[in-house]
Amino acid sequence: MERGETIELLVDKVVAGGDGLGRADDGRIVMVAGGLPGERVRATLVKVKRDVGFARVEEILTPSPDRVAPPCPHVAAGCGGCDWQHVEPAAQARLKREIVIDAFARIARLPEAPVAPTIELPATDYRQRVRFLVDRDGHAAFRRAGTNTPVTIDSCLVLHPRLERMLVDTDWNPSREGELAYGVNTAETFRTAPTWKHPERTGQYHEIVAGHRFTISARSFFQIRTDGAEVLVGLVRSALGPDVRALADLYAGVGLFAATVPAPLVVAIEGNPSAVADLRENLADHPDASIHRMPVERWRAKRTYDAVVADPSRAGLGPEGVASVLRCAPDRIALVSCDPAAMGRDVRALVDAGYRLEVATPVDLFPMTSHIEVVSALVRAAS
Repeated sequence: MERGETIELLVDKVVAGGDGLGRADDGRIVMVAGGLPGERVRATLVKVKRDVGFARVEEILTPSPDRVAPPCPHVAAGCGGCDWQHVEPAAQARLKREIVIDAFARIARLPEAPVAPTIELPATDYRQRVRFLVDRDGHAAFRRAGTNTPVTIDSCLVLHPRLERMLVDTDWNPSREGELAYGVNTAETFRTAPTWKHPERTGQYHEIVAGHRFTISARSFFQIRTDGAEVLVGLVRSALGPDVRALADLYAGVGLFAATVPAPLVVAIEGNPSAVADLRENLADHPDASIHRMPVERWRAKRTYDAVVADPSRAGLGPEGVASVLRCAPDRIALVSCDPAAMGRDVRALVDAGYRLEVATPVDLFPMTSHIEVVSALVRAAS
């Protein structure tokens, strides 16, 4: 295989990251951006390593029944916001579950992993927080796939209608990037439009999840849809059980789980200064909550915790994060993963340390994209 070469191949499956996986005539793996299982495609190799090639589809020779025309006109213009609009919505949930099963089998070495059906959420009008570009004429734009080039838009299929109107009806000052957010249960919004020389992200809004009112600042992470946050809270509570006595919330963010998992004692660990400020406000009414501003990997638990929830970034826990979980000596762990490959590595490490995977539940928080959220429930294995 050589870069620039065009080959024909059959796509066998989709894998973590959303690409199709097939094999060239010589048996080497080829990752095919946009390819779906069962499709025969003509594709051009854009990068070649020793054992794997990366290709883009030039022509679909035999299309999958799951393939549809992208419903958003901006996809044809190159908008990179939604990479799975060519997948029929009902098939997206099924394929995402298959990706999770594959990650458990290949990476976690758990071929019989108990993976629940994907929890599906509305596929359009769902996104309540968005970052965008502003073109030279002051119009909102998103990035062209794989670049920083703006693609000017006049609608957005996945954006909440309130934010869509704000986005397209506002004459923005030309700038590098702006941000909008909306709390559906509070009707509060914030917006920023930083300049090139003085990027600023200030302001905050509030949202109510599982009966708790959260303060969320511009520099703090929060789930981009409230219905999805509600689902994650429910899955975490189910994973940890009804009788949590002492909870450690690692990568706590603004306290989504620390504030909504009933526990008499809570410790929350978070490194982002903005999130920690919000976290202190969001846990102010808890009678026995302690908050530590530091990387999870540096935290040393001074006592045991019967339950741990960990919601790391896309890179996952990694060895040091796993070590921080294990120092808590929990009976039950809820691992919230946003990357199937990282999930596989983290679950393998926890299983090797004496835990058993009870169930993993994919959640389709980001329809029309290949992103997957998974909540894995682990319990200390009987000795």
